[in-house]
Amino acid sequence: MPIRIREMMAALSEHKHIFNISFTGGELFLIPNIVDACREITKRHFVGFTTNLVTGRIRELNDAVNPHAISFIVASFHPEEFEKVYAVNMFVDNYLRFWHKGVKITAKAVAYPKFKDKLLKYQKTLSIKGVNLAFSPFIGELEGKKYPDSYSDEELRDFCLNPSIKQFTNNLGKPCNAGYNAASIGINGDITSCSNIPEKLGNIYTGFKFNSRMKTCPNAFCDCPLKDYDKELFEQAQIKSMLPQK
Repeated sequence: MPIRIREMMAALSEHKHIFNISFTGGELFLIPNIVDACREITKRHFVGFTTNLVTGRIRELNDAVNPHAISFIVASFHPEEFEKVYAVNMFVDNYLRFWHKGVKITAKAVAYPKFKDKLLKYQKTLSIKGVNLAFSPFIGELEGKKYPDSYSDEELRDFCLNPSIKQFTNNLGKPCNAGYNAASIGINGDITSCSNIPEKLGNIYTGFKFNSRMKTCPNAFCDCPLKDYDKELFEQAQIKSMLPQK
């Protein structure tokens, strides 16, 4: 589904703020006009991506967008899939293209325990080529075991995972900037406070409005992506929310 660029830019222009629009969830570079959209967005705002770095028009982005307007790229490394289509070298090449331009880029792979030896081998190989591969925990069920609870101490150490990932994050009642200065955008453009808070704030194509105050998190378990994407923004929101409201 193409991005309705003109309508989106009109909705953004109604606000005095500078936005950081992060494209995550699915492979966004399969959207036919993603580069054109990013070119327009970054005339005033910032963009960030989670991408496999080998799909669609990713190389065009490197030339079309000011690297200083890219807030981050999380490059998802999928060895099993990349091997099928001989894309490992393309991944490395594209990673280095962005890295040499000064973009904050991170390569990550999911720490599947059954593929540990292969993943650690790739980590060494990519390091030689100039790519620092980190691991994110697998969340789900694998061979009858639930993860991240079932990671052994050895697996945590080998994947350089923090042991605290085995503990559920209880954010119930804690400050949350979802809907205050951060939000989630659906494929149809609808904006909600976050994926776990269905409160609708508007639509990226027709207009939207953020809440005037921070909320407290209503979820007993939440991985808090909106807080972690920009911790400085979250801290500023906490400070501002303590000021007298006009």
